[in-house]
Amino acid sequence: MFKKIALVILFSLALASCKADEHSADSKTVLIETSGRFDGSTLAGNLMATAMKEIYKVDFVFYPSEFLSADRYALIEPGLTPEEITDRILPLYPDKGDMDYFQIGTLRGSEIKKFVLNRTTKFYRVDLQVAGLEYDAQFIGGLPTIFQIDRPRGLPINDDEYYSIAISDYEYYSGKTFPGYRYGNGLNNSFKPQAGLHSAREALTAFLAS
Repeated sequence: MFKKIALVILFSLALASCKADEHSADSKTVLIETSGRFDGSTLAGNLMATAMKEIYKVDFVFYPSEFLSADRYALIEPGLTPEEITDRILPLYPDKGDMDYFQIGTLRGSEIKKFVLNRTTKFYRVDLQVAGLEYDAQFIGGLPTIFQIDRPRGLPINDDEYYSIAISDYEYYSGKTFPGYRYGNGLNNSFKPQAGLHSAREALTAFLAS
């Protein structure tokens, strides 16, 4: 089984092209969709993760694939109004509530690698849509034979370095997800959260409006 999820540069380039050349018919719209959310990176997942990375100024974002509405799509055009973003784009993501809120904190590079591998092997699927890194995992007989995780352009994630990350508060610890990331993935002793929670939908709205 081969699973791959990566930072999708294509979306950012396409969106930049929309803003730079509004007279080009080919660059006016970008189609984002959620199909194949457990098989690899999706533009919808990458868009949300990238928006949070840029707005909240973190190194890495981990957005749960299961948060994406199944088999949905939307068209992004230049100059979307807040109302259009709300009506057309946000329905691909959880409404205001527990699943919209994320914690920001720091995690050592070695623990980040362990966290991603553990989430991938839990259900043998792409469990996280990400920004700021890319990873590949290959399994034979239920065991990982290849696991590689890096920052874009092959830059390493250093084991002893601390990175700022955004992770789901709902998946970290709640009555519905226990033991969650906190105990199920051992982040209770390694993840150092900041005070407060941050809205994914608000980050996406701000990112698209910028």
